[in-house]
Amino acid sequence: HALASYNGELYAGGGFGTFPPYNVARWNGSQWLSVFGGLGTSIASAGARAPVMALHVHQGSLYAAGAFQTSNAPPFGIVSVARLNPATGWEAVGSGLGGGATSTVIQSLASDGDDLLAVGRMLGLSPNLEGQVARWNGSTWTGTLTGFNSVPLNSVARVNGELLVGSDSLRL
Repeated sequence: HALASYNGELYAGGGFGTFPPYNVARWNGSQWLSVFGGLGTSIASAGARAPVMALHVHQGSLYAAGAFQTSNAPPFGIVSVARLNPATGWEAVGSGLGGGATSTVIQSLASDGDDLLAVGRMLGLSPNLEGQVARWNGSTWTGTLTGFNSVPLNSVARVNGELLVGSDSLRL
């Protein structure tokens, strides 16, 4: 589902792995390696693998997003969005985006200045962010209205100062 270049290596995210690297791996030029045990199990089905849908480098850190609720190595309890600490492993990004909602799948990440943006299916969150761009300012997740309330968004980008979003559900 996703590729990113980080610290001179290629990272891949998807729905793969019956043993580590569980859904995220890095290519060092000769072989695929586990990234701290990988990321996750599904919120909806305990034990099922939940894919990493997006990888993005923001302010020098690699972020991963998808449908996962935990990492496969401590610390556990990472919800939908994770940041890679190259020394210690995956870290939670705030309280994540999901809060136990079985239908949360983050599909795209982008940078907007100092903020990290995320979109996807975000039903059941409090506050409800469906149809909004979730914005991480380094300490808090908030929503940015797009005018597409209740429409699941699946892509986001900042191009020439404009915030662009995409959805399979939009009819223009």
